[in-house]
Amino acid sequence: MSTTQPTLTNEQLRGEIEELRRLLTFAGLNLEAWQALQTTPNWKVQNRYVPYFQTAISAHFTSMIIAFYCLHETNHDSVNIPGVLRQLRLTTRLPSEKLDELDRKRAEIKHLWVKVSVLRNKVFGHRERGITFGDAFAQANVRPADFQELFNGTASVLNGMTKALFRETHAFNLGAKEAVLSLHEDIERAYPTIKDKH
Repeated sequence: MSTTQPTLTNEQLRGEIEELRRLLTFAGLNLEAWQALQTTPNWKVQNRYVPYFQTAISAHFTSMIIAFYCLHETNHDSVNIPGVLRQLRLTTRLPSEKLDELDRKRAEIKHLWVKVSVLRNKVFGHRERGITFGDAFAQANVRPADFQELFNGTASVLNGMTKALFRETHAFNLGAKEAVLSLHEDIERAYPTIKDKH
């Protein structure tokens, strides 16, 4: 593998950062949907459609894990935050003090990404032989709040980049929680005789 990287043009750099913002939005939407399905469920609806909602909870969680993993992985051939920071170090686009600040912000959330990478590498991206789901989650020592913290920290890093480079930030207004709650309400209105089996 070559250790030299071609320097990205401003347009390519903007494109990669925009791709990372889209990926973080995707991670955030899945995080909100996963949280809403678990913490504010409408049991009347979810109990009527158990296989679907069990699958939906798992799908949102898996999608969130994969997206968070992609954002912070270090593969030189992939679009990721460490790669963009490496690119910025190769140029004079940002002063070294700003790059040091962005590196510090990323270092503050790296332990959360390590937890995600354990889940991705042992359960969701690969299925490691000889380890149960419970074993992998225990090894990752992950809490639900860790995912929100990772989302917030990643948003801070990306907005720090775009503010310094392009004088713009992104609000990451998601709305998946509201959509899940509306879906429950719509289904319950459409089927008013749904019985609560919970």
